[in-house]
Amino acid sequence: MLFLLFQLDGHRYALDARDVVEILPRVTAKRTPHSPEGSVGLFNYRGQPVPLIDLSELVLGRAANTRLSTRIILVERKRQGREAHLAGLLAEHATELMRGEDASLAFSDATHNDTPYLRSIFFGKDGFVQRVDANALVSHCLGQARFGAVA
Repeated sequence: MLFLLFQLDGHRYALDARDVVEILPRVTAKRTPHSPEGSVGLFNYRGQPVPLIDLSELVLGRAANTRLSTRIILVERKRQGREAHLAGLLAEHATELMRGEDASLAFSDATHNDTPYLRSIFFGKDGFVQRVDANALVSHCLGQARFGAVA
């Protein structure tokens, strides 16, 4: 299994690379009124409005730093029996990949009611890494919000 790594205040997190549609440079998002916590609004992806979640804002309470390594990780929000929708995750230091076989499981169940998107913690060559479930993260942040092209 392959993981895309990112960081939040020096702590490392991993997304399953199979959940990643594309990695994009940081772009300007259109703030939307009454956005859910962590949501910075919408950005244009090939003519389609896509919600953008700032992971630093969600977890740390501050906006992501503007760096060359700050990227938008485009993922698909999959809901049973419904059409999949795209969502963007704004993440710092999102430039490194890691193979699952290069890590050993350190803690198998790290989920909490407040953070249902956090999964197992494993130990890689550079220290601990917390696995994040992209679909659970987007569902947690956006709830029942639906974004898509307007007819």
